[in-house]
Amino acid sequence: MKKVLLIGKLTEVLSSINENLSEKYNVQLSSMQLDNIMGMVKIAKPDLIVICMIGTDRVDNSIFEWMNRYVEDIPVIIISSKEVWDSISILFRGSKYTSVLTPINKDMLIMTCDDVMAKMAKTISVLKKDADKKQKVLVIDDSPIVLRSIKGLLEDKYDVIIATNGEMGIQKTIDQKPDIVLLDYEMPGMNGSSTFEMILQIDDIKDIPVVFLTSVSDAKRVKEVLEKHPAGYILKPPDKDVLIELIEGVLNQ
Repeated sequence: MKKVLLIGKLTEVLSSINENLSEKYNVQLSSMQLDNIMGMVKIAKPDLIVICMIGTDRVDNSIFEWMNRYVEDIPVIIISSKEVWDSISILFRGSKYTSVLTPINKDMLIMTCDDVMAKMAKTISVLKKDADKKQKVLVIDDSPIVLRSIKGLLEDKYDVIIATNGEMGIQKTIDQKPDIVLLDYEMPGMNGSSTFEMILQIDDIKDIPVVFLTSVSDAKRVKEVLEKHPAGYILKPPDKDVLIELIEGVLNQ
């Protein structure tokens, strides 16, 4: 049974709403005092918050400021008259808030509650899938040893795609749309510089960040690499922690 936290001043209207909601949900009551609301949200862990503004003498802005900041995954229904709603609607930010204007009947109230909880559940499910989905890292290098090594370092955290030359790397970048490309700077044929320049010329992939992999650490070569303005560079063989820190830093920019 879904849990509903019903907030409001104890009036006949609130009692009627409580009676109607209790036919389908597990309803907990709270006064309009912020401390009580905070405690009930923590203890009851409601699936829905219903705030009845009918009969209230004033609006406590701190309640809605707290909800805007800390109550992200619980939908909120505000029951009020049109006049009250017009005066308080500016307090509400985000799609989690739904207004229900009086007069209201039981069927309409239940249908609205079911609808907003279903929408929130769907939103949370989509966000969870996105969070669980691994980001894609494309590694382009002509050395099978390097490819195996980097794949082994990253595959627990990322979806690792490999390419053994520049041409294959460009095609996989187009097809797979990785979140980041790790590109060997020194490759036979189409080297890293030419591959990077080609990526920048293709609209669909030009904004994908590219990090150069290089086995040369002298100042002249590093300067040459950086003049291409990649998202970063790292020396081979890379340390796992350093590589992941670099990737995360680029992806979070």
